[in-house]
Amino acid sequence: MSEKIRDIVLDDPKVKLHELAAAVGILSGRVFNILHKHLSMKKLTARWVSRLLTIDLKRERVRISQHCLNTFRRKSKEFLRRYITVDETWIDHYTPGGGIETTVGTMNSKGWESSEATKDATIGWKGKAITGQYYASLLDRLNDEIKKKRPHLAKKKILVYQDNASAHKSVKAMAKLNELRYELLPHPPYSSDLAPFDFYLFPNLKNGSRERDLLQMKRLNGKQMHILAV
Repeated sequence: MSEKIRDIVLDDPKVKLHELAAAVGILSGRVFNILHKHLSMKKLTARWVSRLLTIDLKRERVRISQHCLNTFRRKSKEFLRRYITVDETWIDHYTPGGGIETTVGTMNSKGWESSEATKDATIGWKGKAITGQYYASLLDRLNDEIKKKRPHLAKKKILVYQDNASAHKSVKAMAKLNELRYELLPHPPYSSDLAPFDFYLFPNLKNGSRERDLLQMKRLNGKQMHILAV
């Protein structure tokens, strides 16, 4: 039972306690006990994380980091031209400080800049949880935008970075990535979001949202936002 719960959390660190309980068929209280006492996990910024990484997890982090670094070093400029980040965030009326938001797009900031350095974006809103089907349709939209705005990538394999959220790892999403012939970069276990947007776009968006009109923010409450920047 502990191993099954551990595997689910590794696949999706944002999984909720009641979702874990439903998945393994036991009470939430027992799941909580297994997470804390047997797996030594606790929840930070809405993610279940290990209190102390095991040797295997540390090695996996090093292996994945080295793989991505080697891929970048082989053809750094080409890597940045082909690199796409994919994620989403919730927009809430009350947003506590210190959280990390996420996005969908290509690298475009100091030190991480595509050759065209464009900032065209498509923004979508969804008032419920993201499913594998919806995420697959989002990838189709992304592919259409790439064809229009980056035609030089038509014959190149797109590098996609995404975290281990259940929608991202669903059968439909993985099938769509395979259909589009996108290359999926690995995501280290128990790692915070690593997309460049997590460090400049969403923090600024979050700070700006606190200053917007109260009525406008209430209309956006509970919505999930997607940004496609190509």
